[in-house]
Amino acid sequence: MSSRGGGGGGGGRRGGHGRVESSGGQEGGRGRRGSGGGGGRGRGPAGEIAAERGGHGHASRGRAGEQGGRGGDGRGRGRGGHRDDAARGGRGGGGGRVQPSASQPAAVARVGVVGEHDVQHGGVGLPRPAGQVTAPAAEVLTAEVERKMVLPKADQRPPSSSATALVEEQRAGRESVVSSKAEKFPARPSFGTVGKRCRVRANHFLVQVANQDIHHYDVAIFPETRSRDRNRSIVNELVRLHRQYLDGRLPVYDGRKNIYTAGALPFKNKEFVVKLANAARGHQREEEYKVTIQHASKLDLYNLQQFLAGRHRELPQDTIQALDIALRESPAAEYLSISRSFFSQSFGHGGPIGNGVECWRGYYQSLRPTQLELSLNIDISATAFYKAQPVMDFAIEYLSMRDSSRLFDQDRLKIVNRNNYGNDCYSKEFGMKVTSQLALVDARVLPAPRLKYHESGRDKVCDPFVGQWNMINKKFVNGGSVNYWACLTFASHLHPKDIGMFCNDLARMCNSIGMQMNMKPCVDITQPSRQDSVESAIRTIHRNSAQVLAQQGLAGKQLELLIIILPDVSGSYGRIKRLCETELGVITQCCLPRNVQKGGKQYLENLSMKINVKSLYVGSCSILHFPPVYMGTFRAGIAFYFTKELLVSFYKATGCKPSRIIFYRDGVSEGQFSQILLYEMDAIRKACATLQEGYLPPVTFVVVQKRHHTRLFPENHGARDLTDRSGNILPGTVVDTKICHPSEFDFYLCSHAGIQGTSRPTHYHVLLDENRFTADALQTLTYNLCYTYARCTRSVSIVPPAYYAHLAAFRARYYMEDEFSDQGSSSATSKMHERSTPVRQLPKIKDNVKEFMFYC
Repeated sequence: MSSRGGGGGGGGRRGGHGRVESSGGQEGGRGRRGSGGGGGRGRGPAGEIAAERGGHGHASRGRAGEQGGRGGDGRGRGRGGHRDDAARGGRGGGGGRVQPSASQPAAVARVGVVGEHDVQHGGVGLPRPAGQVTAPAAEVLTAEVERKMVLPKADQRPPSSSATALVEEQRAGRESVVSSKAEKFPARPSFGTVGKRCRVRANHFLVQVANQDIHHYDVAIFPETRSRDRNRSIVNELVRLHRQYLDGRLPVYDGRKNIYTAGALPFKNKEFVVKLANAARGHQREEEYKVTIQHASKLDLYNLQQFLAGRHRELPQDTIQALDIALRESPAAEYLSISRSFFSQSFGHGGPIGNGVECWRGYYQSLRPTQLELSLNIDISATAFYKAQPVMDFAIEYLSMRDSSRLFDQDRLKIVNRNNYGNDCYSKEFGMKVTSQLALVDARVLPAPRLKYHESGRDKVCDPFVGQWNMINKKFVNGGSVNYWACLTFASHLHPKDIGMFCNDLARMCNSIGMQMNMKPCVDITQPSRQDSVESAIRTIHRNSAQVLAQQGLAGKQLELLIIILPDVSGSYGRIKRLCETELGVITQCCLPRNVQKGGKQYLENLSMKINVKSLYVGSCSILHFPPVYMGTFRAGIAFYFTKELLVSFYKATGCKPSRIIFYRDGVSEGQFSQILLYEMDAIRKACATLQEGYLPPVTFVVVQKRHHTRLFPENHGARDLTDRSGNILPGTVVDTKICHPSEFDFYLCSHAGIQGTSRPTHYHVLLDENRFTADALQTLTYNLCYTYARCTRSVSIVPPAYYAHLAAFRARYYMEDEFSDQGSSSATSKMHERSTPVRQLPKIKDNVKEFMFYC
């Protein structure tokens, strides 16, 4: 049995050949047993630019990738999953804690689960008027979430008999979950009902398919060519010359090994001879090719219909692949095809973006199974190509990048109308009709949680407005403490007095928001001479601080925070982090000189929030999560190690073991679902068993996907009560109908307010749910967590455990590739993906550092 493969391409800031923020990736494939993968970029695009920008001004570092098309050698038939791979990075925020109910243990406030606001907002499956939420429904939802999430205090007994029965009931069947690769993911328990009802438009177009036979044929071309364009030219010439042997059929071709027809051809196996001029050699002579077409299988649309109706759980990927290729046949002949996207200068010239590279506009297209039956997902994309120009002009050119204009839902609609799928000969051949209107989808806007701050502040609770709030008159619950700190500045143009004022203002801000920070550094602010290297200056101030503390009778105490004003020239950030966290054992806060010079209350507030979270213990402020591993590979041994480490940290901080685990896993493509669940769940259970024999807490395993192509738009762009200031859908908009999976437990959630461009909702797909969440409970929990990101006062676009994991992964990258640490994620990514690059072992983080959230 073949498994769909996942992969990734480079992304993030500009790196490599002008790559800015990728909206696609390299194409790969999968074949039958023994087949190799195929793929390639086609005509050498230099990179890709995202068609939109989103989420709270993030420096949205990312790796994006797609698997698509077909691969394999010989006659191997391959099918690739085409969902996007992992997204990385970002900044967002949430400085508060979700307020717990009166009976809730204090531990719950620390981990940030659903709280008191749910008594006013919420509900589980109870009938109510449109746009309203009843109090009884809210109480039911609150009770359910608290029952699932509340952790027992250290002196309490284990979970109630019902919870214990649930654990015992599931133990017997858990081995089967990790021992079968043919895992069936949980069915949708229900549809959500909580929140204000509304309707949104999605960039999905309904596709109707006539009930007819589709036949699959293997194709072999000799001599073999690697170019898809060349292969298409050969097959097109074959169809033109030998139409009488095809019984009037219009075959569609994937450019590799596969042809599909609507109805059978009049032969099972036939060889054709095709002569084709070689354009690369100036059409001077023809080349002869032998093309063998052999019947492989007959595809049954009945299985597809049963799957879309939710009566079958096995996805008929062969049939969807055939229909997808049929819809791509005409665009592939007219436009330049790269991965699952099409590009042409006829879509509008994006302009130069620097370094001899220019932007071409295009669109992404994919046929997807949904509750709407089949839908055609159309999204705007752009990519970078080398400009056609003399090589000397290319060598000396250096232009600034220009921002892309905002892309609206009408841009997707124009693509559909331009391609005219209704009159396309291949669509008609396969009996497909594509609607010309964006899908109108039922949605709900979940209520924002009420955030609780410390009782000593003037404002003890806060109700966020459109995903935002501020720290005015508020103090953190359980704020961090910094007793011994120092400041080291490498900025040559900043006067020491200005640095002193900056540090004094920063310490005052930290204390004003609920931290306990010593107003004076343990040693004077230090500015090393130009002859001193960054490393030697850091070692010197670390040594001097230890000596001063010892002279004050504080032997055994050490520097808790080192504030570093970075040099004017970039390139030292990665070295600083590696030295301080793996050799010296000190947490750092780095600041850019221009930001220090500019100052301002907002900058000081942002810095103080970062310092606060860095002074908190891992186990006391975040739900269990895994940081992704260097090179994106999450091996079972690594999963075991991190699970055990985090469970121990959690126990030390709370005095009890987690009674339930909610696992948010980012960086997984659709084709990797079964493999990830198989090996990582096995590692999680083994790690739990090492803590105590028979300890098997129920686990809910949720995949977080950001790199997809579904976009949601307001039904009415002029409705102020249903849009944010940028014209996007409101934070809390959740969709679990129509465009979601026909039977499995998934949903789209836009949890943040847009800043620029079209907001991208996050897709959550449940692979395992031993905690038996309802749709309302999991959606509400996930949305509430988006308000607990500790680095700023905004709800963020993905659940914070995944964000923290991103930050930890980036820190590991700095350790391994510190020479690229100031060049953005894409440069380091491309370096890491070179096969010749040896994988070095991660340096060990000092114990007094790793117990804190130092990577934030």
